[in-house]
Amino acid sequence: MCSVNPFARASEVINSSCQEDCGNVSIPYPFGIGNGCYVGDWFEIVCKSSNDSYDLGSLKPFLKKFNREVLDINITASTVRIKYPIFSSCTNGMERTNNSELEKAPFFFSDINNNFVAMGCNNDASMESIFPDHSISYGGCKSPCDRAPFTYGSSCNATNCCQTAVPSHLHAFSTVIEPKNNGRSDECNYAFLIDRNWFETKFTKPNPNMSVPVVLEWGIDNASLYSLPTMKNSNLTAILEYNGSMAYYCSRPQITRMGDSSAPRCRCNNGYRGNPYLLRGCRGILYLFRNNLFNPFNS
Repeated sequence: MCSVNPFARASEVINSSCQEDCGNVSIPYPFGIGNGCYVGDWFEIVCKSSNDSYDLGSLKPFLKKFNREVLDINITASTVRIKYPIFSSCTNGMERTNNSELEKAPFFFSDINNNFVAMGCNNDASMESIFPDHSISYGGCKSPCDRAPFTYGSSCNATNCCQTAVPSHLHAFSTVIEPKNNGRSDECNYAFLIDRNWFETKFTKPNPNMSVPVVLEWGIDNASLYSLPTMKNSNLTAILEYNGSMAYYCSRPQITRMGDSSAPRCRCNNGYRGNPYLLRGCRGILYLFRNNLFNPFNS
């Protein structure tokens, strides 16, 4: 297994007093805890006690800007996994909930890693525009009514459950739950985004108060871009183009109809490993191999 740490610690370059983790979660730059340890407000992490009954008092990291617990951060994939609430309706009427925390953020819900799930008897659930007058549907599904027991997410589409893909670069949406001819007031219907892999292997039974893992993708917002250590005294135009002679490069994803997702993401170039957001954060593989920091033959 590769022993190089792509989540290079901010304290190595940014500030020696930066807290390097919270609980069991590593906090790599551009995220950080405390002044001078993160690139911008969206990336500020606070480390505080959990309110979860099963883990009461344990220290957990939260994205301060919208108060969501962080489960892990992946610099290489430009993802952060958070705990996100599921939405429920325990009546026979239509329910609509807006999810707009990311509307102006350099984060969006990952279409690669998440699915939209509906659970309940004849539950017609959908993702729609947060602006009702626009009447834009981003997708949805209707869960079949079946009294057989639900096991894991891998059995979804068979027992009171359906799932569908998430559109790309989705920043904000409304969750709509609309029971169809259910007629039962003793059951709740659910709709939620969820990490696809976690759903298929670990999810068992929903309840109105639970939160589940959801994967966000991210880039560096324009306001924070010039604060990166790698951007100081650099030619931004050159950095935003693939340059094989540099240890790292940054690129802007395309803008889509779902919103402006042009926030740059940085990568270590071919032949390098590490954290491209830190000054000298990308190290050549040959250098790492010679210093016993990287072994491509380990599994």
